[in-house]
Amino acid sequence: MGNNLGEEIKSKRLAKGLSVEELSEKTMLSVAIIKDIENGAFNKYNGDEAYVKMYLKKISRALDLDNEEVTQSYIQLTEEIKQKELEEQMERAERTAANMEEARKNAKEFSFSKPNFASQSSVYEDKGHVKVIRGLIIALVAALIIAVVYVGISSTKKSDSSSNYTASTDTVTGDVTTSSSSSSSSSSSSGSSSSSAEEEETTTTEATIENTSSLSGGKTTYSVTFPSGTEEFTLKIHFGNRSWVTMDVNGSRTSADVFKSAIYNDAQSEDGEDVEVTFKVADTETITINNSNNPKTTYYINDQEIPLTDAEEKTGVFHLTLDIKTAESEG
Repeated sequence: MGNNLGEEIKSKRLAKGLSVEELSEKTMLSVAIIKDIENGAFNKYNGDEAYVKMYLKKISRALDLDNEEVTQSYIQLTEEIKQKELEEQMERAERTAANMEEARKNAKEFSFSKPNFASQSSVYEDKGHVKVIRGLIIALVAALIIAVVYVGISSTKKSDSSSNYTASTDTVTGDVTTSSSSSSSSSSSSGSSSSSAEEEETTTTEATIENTSSLSGGKTTYSVTFPSGTEEFTLKIHFGNRSWVTMDVNGSRTSADVFKSAIYNDAQSEDGEDVEVTFKVADTETITINNSNNPKTTYYINDQEIPLTDAEEKTGVFHLTLDIKTAESEG
């Protein structure tokens, strides 16, 4: 398919009699993403090559295309785009160097003629300022060439690193929708005073959160233990990145009225997006959050942040499992 990847996909869609909207429903991808792919606008997804591969896999399934062939065509196309960008950068650097060299030659050839009426010839014969200008021009040309080559190499390495990243195909799907639910976490305190000799007693709802498994394959587990008598708790997730997220409770996918599987912070707001869900302690054993783009995501239990490790915070595709317990059940 090569450079005609988008045209081939569009041709296959039309041959099956599908509109862009119908293909969007089949693949759970947004209409905008499908149009970008058919128009060959892959440069809009620099740094997100792993997501594009997953988009292409879903489209291949819907259109009965060979996913391996489509993926290889996309990889070849991105390599050609990166090579072309690097060549253009080098051409610009060469043109700049040529222009600067021409300016240097012109500066070297330019000189003042000694007037016949000059009484002190040394004023016109001293060309020290020309040497200074010449040295500055040469230094500027050298610095410019080095800067352009460095930027080109750095951008190529960054793109290669992103394209080699492999993400789970089970977590990056869905239409571009935004869902936000809020719930309030309740905390209770009780105190009794019968006389000046009695002390006030307070009950805390702060949970004990401990990491019970090391990060492996993007998966980790935390144990969340609530004090005896805790009836419910609130799980809040703050999305700093654009992320496709699903949630399983007690081993089953949540329904839309509990937590909708969708793309959060789709607008990529600098303030991010918060989602809150309230659970009954007695009805909840495990919660598994599947996040396609975990960096800049934080998780809270009753406004108490889950202390992820540095490696977990930087993981791309992330599966966080919470084992829910109470102090009485542990005892």
